Amino acid sequence: MSEAEFERIFMRSPFMRDDFFHYIEFCRLVEKTTEKCLNKCLEVARGLEKEEISIANAKYNERPKTCIPRFNIPDAANNLEVNSSSNSNLKHWACRRFNGSFYFDDEGNIVTHQYILEISTACNVWLTIEPLFPNSIEENCLIDCLIYVFKDGDSSTQLVSFTENRDDEGCYYLGTKFEPGRYFLQPFTSGCRLKNSHSNFETDSSFVSRKSLIRQSPVDGERRLRLTDEYRDVLACIFKVVDLDGNGRLNRQEFTLFQWQSCGEELTDDEWKALKDNFEMEEGELTLNGFLDAHLVEAENNDGDEDDLWKTLHCMGYDDSLRLVHACPFLLTVCTEEQVTRLRVSALKNSGPSLEKAICRQVMEVGTSSKIRNMNDLTLYSFIGGHSAILAVQNKAHSMVAVRLDCTSSENCCSHRGNLDYVLHVAPKATLIGHYLMPLNDKENWKVICVETLVM
Repeated sequence: MSEAEFERIFMRSPFMRDDFFHYIEFCRLVEKTTEKCLNKCLEVARGLEKEEISIANAKYNERPKTCIPRFNIPDAANNLEVNSSSNSNLKHWACRRFNGSFYFDDEGNIVTHQYILEISTACNVWLTIEPLFPNSIEENCLIDCLIYVFKDGDSSTQLVSFTENRDDEGCYYLGTKFEPGRYFLQPFTSGCRLKNSHSNFETDSSFVSRKSLIRQSPVDGERRLRLTDEYRDVLACIFKVVDLDGNGRLNRQEFTLFQWQSCGEELTDDEWKALKDNFEMEEGELTLNGFLDAHLVEAENNDGDEDDLWKTLHCMGYDDSLRLVHACPFLLTVCTEEQVTRLRVSALKNSGPSLEKAICRQVMEVGTSSKIRNMNDLTLYSFIGGHSAILAVQNKAHSMVAVRLDCTSSENCCSHRGNLDYVLHVAPKATLIGHYLMPLNDKENWKVICVETLVM
Protein backbone atom coordinates (compact mmCIF):
# COMPACT_ATOMS: atom_id res chain seq x y z
CA MET A 1 0.00 0.00 0.00
CA SER A 2 1.38 3.37 -0.98
CA GLU A 3 1.56 6.34 1.39
CA ALA A 4 -1.18 8.08 -0.61
CA GLU A 5 -3.49 5.10 -0.27
CA PHE A 6 -2.76 4.85 3.45
CA GLU A 7 -3.48 8.58 3.85
CA ARG A 8 -6.76 8.28 1.98
CA ILE A 9 -8.03 5.19 3.85
CA PHE A 10 -6.77 5.66 7.38
CA MET A 11 -5.62 9.20 8.11
CA ARG A 12 -8.90 10.69 6.91
CA SER A 13 -11.15 8.05 8.48
CA PRO A 14 -13.43 8.88 11.46
CA PHE A 15 -11.33 6.51 13.56
CA MET A 16 -8.28 8.76 13.35
CA ARG A 17 -8.56 11.31 16.17
CA ASP A 18 -5.81 13.25 17.92
CA ASP A 19 -3.16 11.54 15.73
CA PHE A 20 -4.27 8.16 17.09
CA PHE A 21 -6.00 5.39 15.18
CA HIS A 22 -8.80 3.92 17.34
CA TYR A 23 -8.26 0.31 16.29
CA ILE A 24 -10.80 -1.25 18.68
CA GLU A 25 -13.61 0.93 17.32
CA PHE A 26 -12.54 0.05 13.78
CA CYS A 27 -12.62 -3.69 14.57
CA ARG A 28 -16.06 -3.39 16.15
CA LEU A 29 -17.39 -1.72 13.01
CA VAL A 30 -15.84 -4.41 10.81
CA GLU A 31 -17.35 -7.13 13.01
CA LYS A 32 -20.83 -5.60 13.02
CA THR A 33 -20.71 -4.92 9.26
CA THR A 34 -19.69 -8.53 8.62
CA GLU A 35 -22.53 -9.74 10.81
CA LYS A 36 -25.04 -7.56 8.94
CA CYS A 37 -23.83 -8.87 5.59
CA LEU A 38 -24.08 -12.46 6.82
CA ASN A 39 -27.63 -11.93 8.07
CA LYS A 40 -28.59 -10.33 4.75
CA CYS A 41 -27.16 -13.29 2.80
CA LEU A 42 -29.10 -15.71 4.99
CA GLU A 43 -32.26 -13.69 4.45
CA VAL A 44 -31.86 -13.80 0.68
CA ALA A 45 -30.99 -17.51 0.72
CA ARG A 46 -34.19 -18.28 2.59
CA GLY A 47 -36.18 -16.47 -0.04
CA LEU A 48 -37.30 -13.86 2.48
CA GLU A 49 -39.39 -16.53 4.13
CA LYS A 50 -41.38 -15.07 7.00
CA GLU A 51 -40.61 -16.70 10.31
CA GLU A 52 -43.60 -17.98 12.22
CA ILE A 53 -43.95 -16.68 15.73
CA SER A 54 -46.41 -18.53 17.91
CA ILE A 55 -46.41 -19.10 21.63
CA ALA A 56 -50.02 -20.12 22.18
CA ASN A 57 -50.81 -23.76 22.91
CA ALA A 58 -47.21 -24.51 23.99
CA LYS A 59 -45.66 -23.51 20.66
CA TYR A 60 -42.41 -21.64 21.00
CA ASN A 61 -40.26 -19.02 19.37
CA GLU A 62 -36.49 -19.25 19.29
CA ARG A 63 -34.28 -16.41 18.08
CA PRO A 64 -30.51 -16.02 18.09
CA LYS A 65 -29.22 -13.15 20.16
CA THR A 66 -28.16 -11.18 17.07
CA CYS A 67 -31.70 -10.74 15.74
CA ILE A 68 -33.10 -7.23 16.43
CA PRO A 69 -36.65 -6.68 15.13
CA ARG A 70 -37.76 -3.09 14.60
CA PHE A 71 -40.91 -1.52 16.00
CA ASN A 72 -42.82 0.78 13.65
CA ILE A 73 -42.85 4.04 15.60
CA PRO A 74 -45.19 6.77 14.26
CA ASP A 75 -43.54 10.08 13.39
CA ALA A 76 -40.01 8.75 13.91
CA ALA A 77 -38.53 10.31 10.78
CA ASN A 78 -35.52 9.35 8.69
CA ASN A 79 -33.59 6.88 10.87
CA LEU A 80 -29.85 7.48 10.70
CA GLU A 81 -27.53 4.76 9.50
CA VAL A 82 -26.74 2.80 12.67
CA ASN A 83 -23.58 0.71 12.76
CA SER A 84 -22.48 0.89 16.38
CA SER A 85 -23.36 2.49 19.71
CA SER A 86 -19.96 4.27 19.60
CA ASN A 87 -20.63 6.15 16.37
CA SER A 88 -17.28 7.72 15.53
CA ASN A 89 -18.81 10.32 13.19
CA LEU A 90 -20.07 12.31 16.18
CA LYS A 91 -16.81 14.07 17.03
CA HIS A 92 -18.10 17.39 15.68
CA TRP A 93 -21.60 17.06 17.15
CA ALA A 94 -22.80 18.81 20.30
CA CYS A 95 -23.13 16.22 23.09
CA ARG A 96 -24.72 16.39 26.53
CA ARG A 97 -24.30 13.67 29.14
CA PHE A 98 -26.25 13.03 32.31
CA ASN A 99 -25.98 10.34 34.95
CA GLY A 100 -29.05 8.64 36.37
CA SER A 101 -30.12 5.45 38.06
CA PHE A 102 -32.87 2.89 38.50
CA TYR A 103 -33.88 2.36 42.15
CA PHE A 104 -36.68 0.67 44.06
CA ASP A 105 -39.10 2.71 46.17
CA ASP A 106 -40.66 1.61 49.48
CA GLU A 107 -43.43 -0.25 47.65
CA GLY A 108 -41.04 -2.21 45.44
CA ASN A 109 -41.70 -0.15 42.30
CA ILE A 110 -38.83 0.90 40.03
CA VAL A 111 -38.16 4.64 40.02
CA THR A 112 -35.70 6.46 37.80
CA HIS A 113 -34.44 9.89 36.81
CA GLN A 114 -36.40 11.40 33.92
CA TYR A 115 -35.34 14.11 31.49
CA ILE A 116 -36.72 16.83 29.23
CA LEU A 117 -35.13 17.49 25.83
CA GLU A 118 -36.04 20.75 24.08
CA ILE A 119 -35.20 21.11 20.38
CA SER A 120 -35.54 24.46 18.62
CA THR A 121 -34.69 23.33 15.08
CA ALA A 122 -35.20 20.00 13.30
CA CYS A 123 -31.98 18.00 13.58
CA ASN A 124 -30.47 14.53 13.64
CA VAL A 125 -30.11 13.11 17.13
CA TRP A 126 -27.90 10.31 18.42
CA LEU A 127 -29.01 8.95 21.80
CA THR A 128 -27.41 6.25 23.96
CA ILE A 129 -27.99 4.83 27.44
CA GLU A 130 -25.64 2.37 29.12
CA PRO A 131 -24.82 1.04 32.62
CA LEU A 132 -22.50 3.43 34.45
CA PHE A 133 -20.64 0.64 36.30
CA PRO A 134 -20.76 -2.35 33.89
CA ASN A 135 -18.17 -4.26 35.94
CA SER A 136 -20.65 -4.48 38.83
CA ILE A 137 -23.11 -6.38 36.65
CA GLU A 138 -23.05 -10.16 36.49
CA GLU A 139 -21.22 -11.46 33.43
CA ASN A 140 -23.47 -12.46 30.50
CA CYS A 141 -26.44 -10.94 32.34
CA LEU A 142 -26.51 -7.23 31.47
CA ILE A 143 -29.34 -5.14 32.91
CA ASP A 144 -31.56 -3.69 30.19
CA CYS A 145 -31.42 0.13 30.12
CA LEU A 146 -33.66 1.71 27.48
CA ILE A 147 -34.96 5.20 26.73
CA TYR A 148 -38.50 5.83 25.50
CA VAL A 149 -39.00 9.20 23.83
CA PHE A 150 -42.36 10.97 24.06
CA LYS A 151 -43.20 14.25 22.30
CA ASP A 152 -45.21 16.82 24.22
CA GLY A 153 -48.38 17.65 22.27
CA ASP A 154 -51.20 20.13 22.72
CA SER A 155 -53.45 17.66 24.54
CA SER A 156 -51.33 14.54 25.06
CA THR A 157 -47.89 13.00 24.66
CA GLN A 158 -47.03 10.54 21.90
CA LEU A 159 -44.38 7.87 21.76
CA VAL A 160 -42.07 8.77 18.87
CA SER A 161 -39.08 6.47 19.30
CA PHE A 162 -36.98 4.37 21.65
CA THR A 163 -33.51 2.83 21.87
CA GLU A 164 -34.25 -0.54 20.30
CA ASN A 165 -30.67 -1.45 19.29
CA ARG A 166 -28.12 -2.84 21.76
CA ASP A 167 -24.43 -3.64 21.49
CA ASP A 168 -22.57 -6.44 23.27
CA GLU A 169 -21.60 -4.17 26.18
CA GLY A 170 -25.23 -3.45 27.09
CA CYS A 171 -25.42 0.03 25.49
CA TYR A 172 -28.78 0.79 23.87
CA TYR A 173 -28.73 3.40 21.12
CA LEU A 174 -30.89 5.30 18.65
CA GLY A 175 -30.17 7.51 15.65
CA THR A 176 -33.09 9.49 14.25
CA LYS A 177 -34.34 12.94 13.26
CA PHE A 178 -36.34 15.00 15.74
CA GLU A 179 -38.64 17.84 14.77
CA PRO A 180 -38.74 21.02 16.90
CA GLY A 181 -40.55 20.59 20.19
CA ARG A 182 -40.29 19.34 23.74
CA TYR A 183 -39.55 15.67 24.36
CA PHE A 184 -39.77 13.57 27.51
CA LEU A 185 -36.99 10.99 27.88
CA GLN A 186 -38.13 8.12 30.10
CA PRO A 187 -35.50 5.53 31.03
CA PHE A 188 -36.89 2.03 31.35
CA THR A 189 -35.75 -1.32 32.68
CA SER A 190 -38.00 -4.35 32.69
CA GLY A 191 -36.98 -5.54 36.15
CA CYS A 192 -36.01 -8.99 34.86
CA ARG A 193 -32.46 -8.66 36.16
CA LEU A 194 -32.67 -5.81 38.66
CA LYS A 195 -33.24 -7.31 42.10
CA ASN A 196 -35.77 -5.86 44.52
CA SER A 197 -33.97 -5.03 47.76
CA HIS A 198 -36.99 -4.74 50.06
CA SER A 199 -37.60 -8.48 50.17
CA ASN A 200 -33.98 -9.23 51.06
CA PHE A 201 -32.89 -6.84 53.82
CA GLU A 202 -33.20 -7.72 57.48
CA THR A 203 -34.23 -4.87 59.76
CA ASP A 204 -32.27 -6.25 62.71
CA SER A 205 -28.55 -6.08 61.99
CA SER A 206 -27.84 -8.80 64.59
CA PHE A 207 -29.09 -11.39 62.08
CA VAL A 208 -27.02 -10.05 59.20
CA SER A 209 -23.27 -10.12 58.69
CA ARG A 210 -22.54 -6.52 57.75
CA LYS A 211 -19.28 -4.83 56.98
CA SER A 212 -18.23 -2.02 59.27
CA LEU A 213 -18.70 1.53 58.03
CA ILE A 214 -17.07 3.38 60.94
CA ARG A 215 -13.79 2.85 62.78
CA GLN A 216 -12.14 4.61 65.69
CA SER A 217 -8.69 6.17 65.35
CA PRO A 218 -6.54 7.91 67.96
CA VAL A 219 -6.17 11.65 67.28
CA ASP A 220 -4.28 13.84 69.80
CA GLY A 221 -4.78 11.23 72.50
CA GLU A 222 -8.54 10.91 71.81
CA ARG A 223 -10.55 8.28 69.98
CA ARG A 224 -12.16 9.82 66.88
CA LEU A 225 -14.61 8.27 64.46
CA ARG A 226 -13.48 7.73 60.87
CA LEU A 227 -15.13 6.32 57.78
CA THR A 228 -13.63 3.01 56.69
CA ASP A 229 -11.80 3.05 53.36
CA GLU A 230 -14.36 0.71 51.76
CA TYR A 231 -17.26 2.89 52.93
CA ARG A 232 -15.53 5.99 51.57
CA ASP A 233 -15.17 4.25 48.19
CA VAL A 234 -18.89 3.39 48.18
CA LEU A 235 -19.84 6.97 49.07
CA ALA A 236 -17.59 8.20 46.24
CA CYS A 237 -19.49 5.94 43.82
CA ILE A 238 -22.83 7.22 45.14
CA PHE A 239 -21.57 10.78 44.73
CA LYS A 240 -20.66 10.06 41.09
CA VAL A 241 -24.14 8.67 40.41
CA VAL A 242 -26.09 11.52 42.05
CA ASP A 243 -23.82 14.10 40.37
CA LEU A 244 -26.20 14.06 37.43
CA ASP A 245 -24.45 16.64 35.24
CA GLY A 246 -21.03 15.14 35.99
CA ASN A 247 -19.32 18.41 36.99
CA GLY A 248 -17.80 16.93 40.17
CA ARG A 249 -20.17 18.77 42.55
CA LEU A 250 -23.76 18.47 43.78
CA ASN A 251 -26.12 21.38 43.18
CA ARG A 252 -29.28 21.77 45.20
CA GLN A 253 -31.48 19.81 42.79
CA GLU A 254 -29.03 16.90 42.72
CA PHE A 255 -28.73 16.77 46.52
CA THR A 256 -32.52 17.08 46.84
CA LEU A 257 -33.06 14.06 44.59
CA PHE A 258 -30.41 12.14 46.56
CA GLN A 259 -32.13 12.94 49.86
CA TRP A 260 -35.53 12.05 48.42
CA GLN A 261 -34.28 8.60 47.38
CA SER A 262 -32.23 7.96 50.52
CA CYS A 263 -34.76 9.04 53.15
CA GLY A 264 -37.96 10.08 51.34
CA GLU A 265 -37.81 13.72 52.46
CA GLU A 266 -37.61 17.02 50.63
CA LEU A 267 -34.55 19.20 51.24
CA THR A 268 -35.58 22.39 53.06
CA ASP A 269 -33.99 25.82 52.70
CA ASP A 270 -32.57 25.58 56.23
CA GLU A 271 -30.99 22.17 55.54
CA TRP A 272 -29.33 23.41 52.34
CA LYS A 273 -28.06 26.50 54.17
CA ALA A 274 -26.62 24.28 56.93
CA LEU A 275 -24.77 22.25 54.31
CA LYS A 276 -23.36 25.39 52.73
CA ASP A 277 -22.30 26.78 56.13
CA ASN A 278 -20.61 23.65 57.47
CA PHE A 279 -19.20 21.65 54.57
CA GLU A 280 -16.89 22.25 51.64
CA MET A 281 -18.53 24.00 48.70
CA GLU A 282 -17.31 25.21 45.31
CA GLU A 283 -19.35 27.74 43.36
CA GLY A 284 -22.28 27.12 45.70
CA GLU A 285 -22.25 23.34 45.17
CA LEU A 286 -21.28 20.50 47.52
CA THR A 287 -17.90 18.83 46.83
CA LEU A 288 -17.01 15.18 47.35
CA ASN A 289 -15.08 16.07 50.51
CA GLY A 290 -18.13 17.90 51.80
CA PHE A 291 -20.31 14.89 50.98
CA LEU A 292 -17.99 12.53 52.87
CA ASP A 293 -17.74 14.89 55.85
CA ALA A 294 -21.54 15.17 56.03
CA HIS A 295 -21.80 11.40 56.44
CA LEU A 296 -19.07 11.41 59.08
CA VAL A 297 -20.93 14.09 61.05
CA GLU A 298 -24.11 11.99 60.80
CA ALA A 299 -22.22 9.06 62.36
CA GLU A 300 -20.80 11.30 65.10
CA ASN A 301 -24.25 12.68 65.91
CA ASN A 302 -25.47 9.11 66.36
CA ASP A 303 -22.50 8.18 68.59
CA GLY A 304 -21.16 5.77 66.00
CA ASP A 305 -24.45 3.95 65.45
CA GLU A 306 -24.56 2.80 61.82
CA ASP A 307 -28.29 2.07 61.36
CA ASP A 308 -29.11 5.35 59.59
CA LEU A 309 -26.05 5.00 57.37
CA TRP A 310 -27.15 1.50 56.38
CA LYS A 311 -30.66 2.73 55.59
CA THR A 312 -29.16 5.21 53.15
CA LEU A 313 -27.00 2.52 51.54
CA HIS A 314 -29.94 0.15 51.18
CA CYS A 315 -32.08 2.85 49.56
CA MET A 316 -29.24 3.57 47.13
CA GLY A 317 -29.13 -0.09 46.10
CA TYR A 318 -26.30 -1.59 48.19
CA ASP A 319 -26.50 -4.85 50.10
CA ASP A 320 -24.87 -5.70 53.44
CA SER A 321 -21.63 -6.64 51.68
CA LEU A 322 -21.47 -3.16 50.10
CA ARG A 323 -22.22 -4.53 46.64
CA LEU A 324 -24.37 -2.52 44.26
CA VAL A 325 -27.00 -5.13 43.35
CA HIS A 326 -30.35 -3.40 43.97
CA ALA A 327 -29.91 -0.39 41.68
CA CYS A 328 -28.54 0.25 38.20
CA PRO A 329 -26.78 3.59 37.56
CA PHE A 330 -26.64 4.60 33.91
CA LEU A 331 -25.13 7.20 31.60
CA LEU A 332 -27.42 9.03 29.15
CA THR A 333 -25.81 10.74 26.14
CA VAL A 334 -27.66 12.97 23.66
CA CYS A 335 -25.74 14.25 20.61
CA THR A 336 -27.07 16.63 17.96
CA GLU A 337 -25.52 18.02 14.78
CA GLU A 338 -25.93 21.59 16.02
CA GLN A 339 -26.31 23.46 19.32
CA VAL A 340 -30.10 23.51 19.11
CA THR A 341 -31.06 21.52 22.19
CA ARG A 342 -31.48 21.85 25.92
CA LEU A 343 -31.37 18.77 28.16
CA ARG A 344 -32.27 18.79 31.85
CA VAL A 345 -33.37 16.47 34.65
CA SER A 346 -37.08 16.76 35.39
CA ALA A 347 -37.84 14.22 38.12
CA LEU A 348 -37.01 11.04 40.01
CA LYS A 349 -40.14 8.91 39.91
CA ASN A 350 -41.93 5.86 38.58
CA SER A 351 -42.86 6.06 34.90
CA GLY A 352 -46.46 5.19 35.73
CA PRO A 353 -49.16 3.66 33.53
CA SER A 354 -48.52 5.92 30.52
CA LEU A 355 -45.32 4.09 29.59
CA GLU A 356 -46.90 0.65 30.00
CA LYS A 357 -49.83 1.73 27.80
CA ALA A 358 -47.43 2.91 25.10
CA ILE A 359 -45.51 -0.37 25.22
CA CYS A 360 -48.78 -2.33 25.05
CA ARG A 361 -49.84 -0.39 21.96
CA GLN A 362 -46.58 -1.19 20.23
CA VAL A 363 -46.81 -4.90 21.09
CA MET A 364 -50.35 -4.95 19.70
CA GLU A 365 -49.20 -3.24 16.48
CA VAL A 366 -46.14 -5.34 15.65
CA GLY A 367 -46.47 -8.51 17.73
CA THR A 368 -48.36 -11.68 16.96
CA SER A 369 -51.82 -12.31 18.41
CA SER A 370 -53.84 -15.36 19.39
CA LYS A 371 -57.21 -15.81 21.04
CA ILE A 372 -57.06 -17.26 24.53
CA ARG A 373 -59.16 -20.41 24.62
CA ASN A 374 -60.94 -19.21 21.45
CA MET A 375 -62.56 -16.33 23.32
CA ASN A 376 -63.21 -13.35 21.05
CA ASP A 377 -62.84 -10.86 23.90
CA LEU A 378 -59.52 -12.18 25.22
CA THR A 379 -56.31 -11.88 23.18
CA LEU A 380 -52.67 -12.68 23.93
CA TYR A 381 -50.15 -10.46 22.12
CA SER A 382 -46.49 -11.43 21.97
CA PHE A 383 -43.38 -9.69 20.75
CA ILE A 384 -40.11 -11.63 20.86
CA GLY A 385 -36.89 -9.83 19.93
CA GLY A 386 -33.22 -10.56 20.11
CA HIS A 387 -32.73 -9.45 23.71
CA SER A 388 -36.23 -9.42 25.23
CA ALA A 389 -39.81 -10.55 24.85
CA ILE A 390 -43.14 -9.04 25.93
CA LEU A 391 -46.44 -10.85 26.54
CA ALA A 392 -49.56 -8.69 26.87
CA VAL A 393 -53.19 -9.64 27.47
CA GLN A 394 -56.11 -7.59 26.11
CA ASN A 395 -59.52 -7.94 27.75
CA LYS A 396 -62.42 -6.52 25.71
CA ALA A 397 -65.06 -8.03 28.00
CA HIS A 398 -67.13 -6.13 30.57
CA SER A 399 -65.80 -8.08 33.54
CA MET A 400 -62.46 -8.78 35.19
CA VAL A 401 -60.59 -11.87 34.01
CA ALA A 402 -57.66 -13.79 35.47
CA VAL A 403 -55.26 -15.42 33.02
CA ARG A 404 -52.47 -17.79 34.00
CA LEU A 405 -49.37 -17.32 31.86
CA ASP A 406 -47.16 -20.37 32.43
CA CYS A 407 -43.69 -19.95 30.87
CA THR A 408 -41.94 -22.55 33.02
CA SER A 409 -41.16 -24.71 29.98
CA SER A 410 -39.11 -21.88 28.46
CA GLU A 411 -35.35 -22.30 28.12
CA ASN A 412 -32.69 -19.82 29.31
CA CYS A 413 -35.42 -17.40 30.33
CA CYS A 414 -36.35 -15.12 33.25
CA SER A 415 -39.34 -12.84 33.96
CA HIS A 416 -39.75 -9.47 35.66
CA ARG A 417 -42.43 -11.17 37.77
CA GLY A 418 -39.75 -13.20 39.53
CA ASN A 419 -41.65 -16.33 38.54
CA LEU A 420 -42.28 -17.72 35.07
CA ASP A 421 -45.72 -18.94 36.19
CA TYR A 422 -47.90 -15.91 36.89
CA VAL A 423 -51.65 -15.15 37.16
CA LEU A 424 -52.52 -11.80 35.57
CA HIS A 425 -55.74 -10.00 36.58
CA VAL A 426 -56.95 -7.79 33.71
CA ALA A 427 -59.68 -5.19 34.27
CA PRO A 428 -62.53 -4.77 31.76
CA LYS A 429 -61.55 -2.99 28.53
CA ALA A 430 -57.87 -3.02 29.52
CA THR A 431 -54.54 -4.34 28.25
CA LEU A 432 -51.73 -5.29 30.64
CA ILE A 433 -48.19 -6.65 30.40
CA GLY A 434 -48.11 -10.23 31.62
CA HIS A 435 -44.40 -10.95 31.31
CA TYR A 436 -41.28 -9.06 30.35
CA LEU A 437 -38.85 -11.84 29.49
CA MET A 438 -35.09 -11.90 28.94
CA PRO A 439 -32.43 -14.59 28.51
CA LEU A 440 -30.72 -15.76 31.67
CA ASN A 441 -27.50 -15.80 29.65
CA ASP A 442 -27.05 -13.37 26.75
CA LYS A 443 -24.45 -15.61 25.13
CA GLU A 444 -26.89 -18.49 24.58
CA ASN A 445 -30.02 -18.94 22.48
CA TRP A 446 -33.32 -18.94 24.29
CA LYS A 447 -36.87 -20.24 23.85
CA VAL A 448 -40.11 -18.68 25.01
CA ILE A 449 -42.84 -21.26 25.64
CA CYS A 450 -46.10 -20.02 27.12
CA VAL A 451 -49.28 -21.90 28.00
CA GLU A 452 -52.20 -19.65 28.92
CA THR A 453 -55.28 -20.75 30.87
CA LEU A 454 -58.26 -19.00 32.39
CA VAL A 455 -58.46 -18.98 36.17
CA MET A 456 -62.05 -19.27 37.36
